[in-house]
This record gives sequence, C-alpha cells and structure tokens, in this order.
Amino acid sequence: LDPAPLAATIGAALLAGVLAGIAPAITTARPEAYSELKEGAARATAGAARNRVRLALVVAEISIAIALLAGAGLMLKSYAALAAVDPGFDAERIETAQIVLPRAGFVEPAAALRFQEAVTEVLARTPGVEAVTVVDRLPQGNWNTNGDIAIEGREPFGPSESPVVERRRATPGYFETMGIRIVRGRSFSAADGPSAPPVMIVNEAFAERLFPGEDPIGKRARWNTDNLPYAEIVGVFADVKSNGPDQPVPLESFLPFAQHPDGVFAFVIKVAPGTDGQRALHDAVASVDPMTPLHRVRSMEAIRAARMSSKKSIAVLLLAFAAVAAVLAALGIYGVVAHQTAQRTREVGIRLALGAKPRDVVQLVVGQSMLVVGAGIGVGLVLSAAGSRVLSAFLFGTNALDPVVYAVVVGLVGLIGLAASAIPAVRAAAIAPATALRYE
Repeated sequence: LDPAPLAATIGAALLAGVLAGIAPAITTARPEAYSELKEGAARATAGAARNRVRLALVVAEISIAIALLAGAGLMLKSYAALAAVDPGFDAERIETAQIVLPRAGFVEPAAALRFQEAVTEVLARTPGVEAVTVVDRLPQGNWNTNGDIAIEGREPFGPSESPVVERRRATPGYFETMGIRIVRGRSFSAADGPSAPPVMIVNEAFAERLFPGEDPIGKRARWNTDNLPYAEIVGVFADVKSNGPDQPVPLESFLPFAQHPDGVFAFVIKVAPGTDGQRALHDAVASVDPMTPLHRVRSMEAIRAARMSSKKSIAVLLLAFAAVAAVLAALGIYGVVAHQTAQRTREVGIRLALGAKPRDVVQLVVGQSMLVVGAGIGVGLVLSAAGSRVLSAFLFGTNALDPVVYAVVVGLVGLIGLAASAIPAVRAAAIAPATALRYE
C-alpha cells in the first residue's frame, strides 16, 4: 500500500464524516431545539425543512447512481462488442516467445537464420507441438514497423499520398498456423529461400488500396524504407485486426523471413490440448543456445486480452463505483422513508382507525417515496446525457445514448427504490391502530 493514497483515503473519510455531522450538530445546539422537543407544531415545521434536505440528498444519490450505472452499462456493452470482433486469426492454443539475438554473436543475417532454423527443427520434433513458424511482428502486439511502398511501373507517391504499410517477415506455415486465410494466390513455401526470386504476400486492404479493380497477383512492389528490391506479389491474405479490435485494418505486406532474416523475431507454435507450450519454447531455445533469453513468452489469447485490458479496467471500475452508489441510494431511500414513516405513525393509526386498509397505507408510503426516486432518475438521465459526448470517446460499437442500457438502468434503480421503500411501508401498515394513536 502506498502511504500517500492511503493517507488521502483516510483523510477523505474523516472529512466526509465531519461534513455529515455538521448539520445535525448545529441543529441540536440551537436553543430552539429544546422547545421543539416539547411542541409538536414547531417540531413539525422544523422537521419538514429537514426532510426536504434529506429528500434532496436522496435525489442526488439516485442521480449519481443512474449516471454511474449507465456509464458502466455502456462500457460493459462496448467491451462485449470488442470481444466479439473477429481478429482475423485463431488465437486458440497458440503460444509465442520473442527472441532478441545478441548482436555480438549474431551479426550476420545468415547466423540469425541458422539459429531460427535450428530452434524450429527442435520444436517440430517436440511432442504436443502441432505447428511451428516464425514472424517478426505478432498481431495485436505492441511492436509494429511501417514504411512507404513503391509499385513497379508507377510514378512514386507524393509526400502526402504515400500510404503507410506495415512491414513484416514470416516463415512458411505462418498463415496456416495462425488460421489466417489466403484468399488469393499462395502462401510462403520452402522454395522461397535466400537465393529464390523475392516474393511478397499482402492483405486485402493493401490490394484494395493500391490495386483497386485489379488482380495484384504477379505485380511487383517494394518497401522504400529499407531500399529493398522489388518483390512479386504471390498471395493475398484476409484482413487481420493487427493493431487491436478497435483499430482499423492496416495495410500489411509480408516477405519471407529466409530472404530477409533479422535478429528480432518471435516463435509461434500451435500445441495440442494439455501441452505446456511455453515450457517447450524455453527448452527448445535452451537446447540450441542456453545463453539466449526469451522475452514476452505469452499465448495469443493473453496478447488479445492485454489489448482490451484498459477497456475492461474502465468498465470494472465504473461498475464498482456504480454498485456502491446504488447501495448508498438504497440506504438513503430506506432511511428517509423509515424516518418519515415513523414521524407519521399517528397519522397512519388514524387512517387505519377510519377504515383504511393496510395495502392503502403501503401504497401511500411507497407512492410518495417513488416520486423521489422518479425525480432522482430524471436528474440522473440528464447528467448521463450531458456526459455522453465525453463517454463516447471510450466506446466501441455502442451508442452513448443506448436506449436498452438506459432502460435496464432505470428499471434496476426503480426496483431498488421500490424495495427500499416497501420495507418501512409494510412495517407501518402492520402497526395496530390503538398502538399508533398512543405513539406520542
């Protein structure tokens, strides 16, 4: 526990207690308070003023609960919409480990390629490992590289026209292991080696942006950033949400890792159910070079979850605050209704003595308290609508004024108010008329 936040929390709690006690302390200290204890009329007048303050506080509690519950509901719906987005790949049973080869031992790209191939061979022989591949940038990871692209036979793009393309490298089997569909052409193969003609695979967004109405297969392109040679486009793969479920699909292009090896990459394996893939990754790398460390050893499902963790945290935090606000509102309604009902015990006795039914008393008390609840709901809806523009910046696939969410929240708060007011109402209706008439 950090002492500073802990001290601030304790200080806030003490301050809240002091502020809550000021009003009744001042009221009790007034000289008129002694006469109010004896004179019913004066006490009724002062009590009415205090009741208005209590009712105003309850309205404020309910309105805050409405605003927080609505925000939590919208964030939860937004999180559900994010979780339902198809990422374009299959994360099930996929384990990954990032490698950063030390420059002292792997200066030459060929050395990096030999290391990658050696570990791949070990993993391929490991029981429970169904597929092994390598990619330099994992989808939805925190590390992307991009640059501008050039198309053979076309004029270079202008400074403001050049599209930004994500640059990636992968070994054969990457798209199949990740469950990414090849919609046109082919995937990488063992024939795409260091001495083979340069080839490239692009995504659908790349093809639609740079080859609208054309077949990109057979066209040639290159990354200007690395001054690489032109590569023939041999395949087009289905779009992947590489930058996160709430981000647009980027333009992506892949080159064979064997033709462009690098010392920074990630092993990707698909394992059989029950297989410890992370242990398999550690053991395979250690068997080739025990001095090479593994970084960010994670499953693809964990990577996906990390992408949405901030959205989930906001939703959970709002829900926690909303739950506390709802409990406080329920306590406030109950306390005020119970207090008011106790003050009206004699009135209740007279009504019952004159022939009123217990249900009439319950309807009277609950009806009056629900007016307060309705006022709080109205104020809360206004607050929520006023803050919808700010909240909309954190939402995905969800309207900040979603009628379903607000209907559920209003119904929930209404039920809370009904339950909190029904308890003292039923208790008052159960009082015998003779007992109620002797109350004062």
